[in-house]
Amino acid sequence: MKGNRVLPLLVLAGSALTIAPAVRAQSVGEAIGRALGQFLAPQNEATSMDQLRSFDHFMQDHPDMARDLRERPEVVNDREYVEHHPALRDWLDDHPAAANAFRSDPDRFMDRERHFQQYNSDFASGDMHRGELAHFDWFLDSHPEIREDLMRHPDLALSDRYLDNHSDLRAFLDRHPIVRDQLRNDPRDFMDREARLENENHDYRSGERDGERYDR
Repeated sequence: MKGNRVLPLLVLAGSALTIAPAVRAQSVGEAIGRALGQFLAPQNEATSMDQLRSFDHFMQDHPDMARDLRERPEVVNDREYVEHHPALRDWLDDHPAAANAFRSDPDRFMDRERHFQQYNSDFASGDMHRGELAHFDWFLDSHPEIREDLMRHPDLALSDRYLDNHSDLRAFLDRHPIVRDQLRNDPRDFMDREARLENENHDYRSGERDGERYDR
């Protein structure tokens, strides 16, 4: 009888040993997947903007590497490639937040960098209202579900219940009171203007992909 009781216990112990690494691996994978989202989160906006602006300058100064990174973003995780391109290695070392986000999701990071090119000109345009609208457009690009909700029901931006369930939007509006006030004044008009800006930027990005900006 004792032997019969020991066998199930051994089986259960073995199962626990095989399950634990899988759970741990899943947690690590989730953490890596969140790296880009954390980099782009509203509370990290100042850091992400500075580092993306720096990366944009880096790409302009290194057109050959820019072409490589556009065509094969995954090379950022190729140790041999990075070691053979010390300028890239040094940039990654000097910008750890961006480097972590880039390595965690190379394709999406490069997509966001491409979008940043156009937004950056709006941010620096000197037109405060257009600049704030561009910040909101940038935010919605990384939160498509919020964009879809607000396009259908702009007054959701005024709903405490909706904001409680979308903490990134609340954090963004707290950091951008001009956007918050314009949404409060006329939600539909503001979202219509946001849609027009998004269409302008989409046309720009489509032309940029056709012309490869960095092939100079």
